[in-house]
Amino acid sequence: TETELQAFYTDRNAVFAQPERRRISVLSYTPEDFVDKVEISEADLKSEYDRRIREFSGPETRVFTQLTSADQNKLQTVVDAVKLGETIEAAAAKVPGLELVTLTVKPADLTDVQYSGYVFSLPVNEMAGPVKVGETWFGVQVKTITPGEAQSFESVKDQLRSQMAL
Repeated sequence: TETELQAFYTDRNAVFAQPERRRISVLSYTPEDFVDKVEISEADLKSEYDRRIREFSGPETRVFTQLTSADQNKLQTVVDAVKLGETIEAAAAKVPGLELVTLTVKPADLTDVQYSGYVFSLPVNEMAGPVKVGETWFGVQVKTITPGEAQSFESVKDQLRSQMAL
């Protein structure tokens, strides 16, 4: 009856005042949770270290000969002569008005980022140029590359293992 229903509701009013409850369970995981389950041999780690040694090394040092001139054509004459087998010094001596210097630098030593990238992308003994930086034309020939000091394999082995496992 209506009276019994009202009495039931009144007796249990506190139960009806509480919000409905729900439960959810979530399982979440990331690749890092499984890193320890991946087995990587010592030989594979060493091979990867050797392949990526530049990542684990300090900045390299380059010795390069730099030609500068305000005249692109004069510089191009020297670049062409060097590419035909002449030494950069001998070719530069035949063309007046060029400045020839030998520099020893690390990447941070060159203030122009584009020029630094240019110099540090060249292989040894390749003559390159002319390239314009500001109002001056440059020609470059890398003489030697000395790699930066590398971190030991043992010091980066755990980091390398984790990266390879991921």
